[in-house]
Amino acid sequence: MSAPNFDSNTWYQITESRVDFNSSLQIVKDGNGNPTTALVMAAAGPTDFQNWQIFTLKNGSAILRNQRTGIGKQLGVCAAPTEIDASKTHPCMVDTADDPTQKWDISNWDSDQFQKLQNIGNGTRYNLDCHRGNPLFMSSTTVEEPIQPAQHWEFSSIGVINDVTYSTAGAGQNSVNASPPSSTSSTSPKSSKSSSSTSTSSSSTPTNPSNSSPSSGLSPGAAAGIGIGVAVAVIAAVLSLLFFLRWRKRNRGTGLPPPAYENGHAPTSGENFADYKYGSPSTRVQEVSNEARYEMDGHPPVELLDRHSAQQQVQELPAKNPNELSD
Repeated sequence: MSAPNFDSNTWYQITESRVDFNSSLQIVKDGNGNPTTALVMAAAGPTDFQNWQIFTLKNGSAILRNQRTGIGKQLGVCAAPTEIDASKTHPCMVDTADDPTQKWDISNWDSDQFQKLQNIGNGTRYNLDCHRGNPLFMSSTTVEEPIQPAQHWEFSSIGVINDVTYSTAGAGQNSVNASPPSSTSSTSPKSSKSSSSTSTSSSSTPTNPSNSSPSSGLSPGAAAGIGIGVAVAVIAAVLSLLFFLRWRKRNRGTGLPPPAYENGHAPTSGENFADYKYGSPSTRVQEVSNEARYEMDGHPPVELLDRHSAQQQVQELPAKNPNELSD
């Protein structure tokens, strides 16, 4: 039978046929609730300690990562000296590395719908198994008959990952698809209780750059020319402004302000310009024109009489006593 097809963007619940989906493969917690390296079959969650990513590599093998420990840990195998099986090996969580003991071959049993898990590092000599009541181990009994129910594994999708950190394999490991995982779930492996699992799937259509409409606009050369022209115009405007300010400042330092004259009268030739004050009118001072000056006689003016009038005014004075004259 062909190998199952797993979606690397899906969280899976993993269980074996003897306990069915009432129990799940889980990482053992320590006293503080932190993950250890050991594994058990525990009562079904929900819990991230039971969520597994199955990431298929190009060679067909797979790596298994747990949501609780992230991409830094992968399912591998560890030596177990106390194990009663001849393998003396248990499955465990180990630091991620490109190592064959961290890669698994998942294939279908010929006798039923379940899968078997074999570690690449150990080869086909051992199958993943579980003692009744735990722990898990690598079993050296690999025959089809009689059926070993704890070697018949089943998987059920329980959620979508949608996390880019889970989109690639560890260092040195070649994944089937190194791009971020698609959100479309592939066909899930068959299980005896397909009704108990909920498959969450969605499709996404990547954007095709060729379908995008080209943006309209200026060519790079035209845009550069416009930019240079604008820059030159700005520089010219600034220089013109500086020249104007300098010219105005120079005129203010040497020129005289326009005077305000009383009644609109401006000084004429012969008038003193300083007598006209800026901003307010003043009394005008004028000089006498440069004509010849004459000094007038100091006697009062006498009216001249004509002859007729003079005759009328001539009167004979009465004779006086000589004695009076002597006085």
